Amino acid sequence: MDIDEYLKKKKELEHKKDVLETKNKEDKKKHDHSKKEVEITRKREITHNPRNNSHSKGNGGNDNIHWVFLGLAFFVALIILGIFFISKFMGVDTSASEKDSDVEILQKQLEDLQKAINNTQEDIVVEVNETEDEETNETVSTIGPEFKLYLVDEHTDGISLGTFGSNGKIAGNLIQIWTDDESAIYNYRIFVENLELTEIQCKLDKKTEIDEDQDGEIDETDYHLDRYILEMAVGDEEILNDAVNGIGKITVEYEARCYFCEHSNCDKVFLGGETVETAKLKVNIQTNEVNETA
Repeated sequence: MDIDEYLKKKKELEHKKDVLETKNKEDKKKHDHSKKEVEITRKREITHNPRNNSHSKGNGGNDNIHWVFLGLAFFVALIILGIFFISKFMGVDTSASEKDSDVEILQKQLEDLQKAINNTQEDIVVEVNETEDEETNETVSTIGPEFKLYLVDEHTDGISLGTFGSNGKIAGNLIQIWTDDESAIYNYRIFVENLELTEIQCKLDKKTEIDEDQDGEIDETDYHLDRYILEMAVGDEEILNDAVNGIGKITVEYEARCYFCEHSNCDKVFLGGETVETAKLKVNIQTNEVNETA
């Protein structure tokens, strides 16, 4: 239930509460007025003199019997009136008590409703804050420049087998090289393209891992931080020739970190926004001696 529905429900409950309280007050006034009328009636009847001194002494016996019957009738009438009004007043009091109970129930519902509204408002504030934080994080994470980074087999297109995929292979195939030279060198190219409409700077780190006996454990690891630092104008594409030498299963991975230039000469970059891309290749270089033994 949203806030608008809560407020509508609250207004209805408050209206019901006001109606019950008003009706309760009116019933109490009626009760007080009826009680006062009964007291006045009883007072008048009790103070009325049943005797008449002007009657003659000769009719004294008949008069006494007459007044006895009148007294009994009056007494019975009082009892009937008393029972009637007592039962009526008790019903009014019971009804009033029930109305008071209904008012208390409505008051409790209003308090619970107010708590629910407060909790809903707090949840909305929390959700708004979380949304703002997510939007801020998205802004920070996408503020870096857009660029492309990929590796291509060989230094020339004429003999190249193609572009390495994200798994380090070309069209799903691992590059295999057999050589007589134990210091064999494998050549490849690095492509970096600026996709922004402003100048950017990119720093490339290189990591090389060699598994010489192909037992699944890395025997040699080489790190080269900031191997290349490129300052690229709008639409520029840098092509870098590089190579790796060694025997065994070799994995080469590049990580490029790019930033927006604050000036056209790119002597300073905006470090608050960074975009990172990676590219890798895998090649298996073995000597012919191993091939002949196999």
